[in-house]
Amino acid sequence: VLGLSSLALAGAASASRAGPAGVPAALACFLAFELCIGIYFPCISALKSECVPEEIRSLTYSLYRVPLNALALAVLLFVPSSSNALGICATTLAMVAVLAASQFRRLGAKPT
Repeated sequence: VLGLSSLALAGAASASRAGPAGVPAALACFLAFELCIGIYFPCISALKSECVPEEIRSLTYSLYRVPLNALALAVLLFVPSSSNALGICATTLAMVAVLAASQFRRLGAKPT
């Protein structure tokens, strides 16, 4: 639940910065996003260490980084404004949160 909540909050923080806002609002959204990142990475690291066997861990992590880097490169190359880029990132985070929630329901597992 903590990892899924941090994904949703990170998406909201990115989306709120995509609109017109002042410096204090931008700082608050940035701090909320960084808090979510600080929560997300330890959660996902613990989950990956339980799910991915040690023998194929480095290969699996490398393969997961390919689509992430492709998305980052596409946004940097083809999106002219930073507010549009943040909107794309917020949409992607929201899609990931919905997909993760549907996976939890499909597997019948309780999120930890």
